[in-house]
Order: sequence, then C-alpha cells, then structure tokens
Amino acid sequence: MTSYFPFANDYGVNPICVNLENGGVYIVYMDLGELEDRCFYCIAESFRDFVESLSEDSIDD
Repeated sequence: MTSYFPFANDYGVNPICVNLENGGVYIVYMDLGELEDRCFYCIAESFRDFVESLSEDSIDD
C-alpha cells in the first residue's frame, strides 16, 4: 500500500494526507470499514493545488 502522511483532519475526524509516492492530497474516509482503495479520495493533484484551493469561505466563524 502507498505511504500517506497525515497533516490535517476534516470535521468528521477523517485524516487529510499527502500521498508520498505521487504527491496528491487525499481524504481518508475512516468510517467505511477496513482501509481499502475506496476509502481514499483525491481532493487535489498536489499540495500546492490543495493550498491554492483553500478560501476564507471554508472557515467557520
């Protein structure tokens, strides 16, 4: 299995990770049972893309 480096969590405590092999940023849905490919969802092709996609609108006041 690919190596992932967790650096944040979403509101559901699912880790957001960088894939150390391809540099993509993934959210890992922990509530889907055993960790399988279906648990990993790519949210950005790179860490830079991930950071550039962030906005103040996504922050709770």
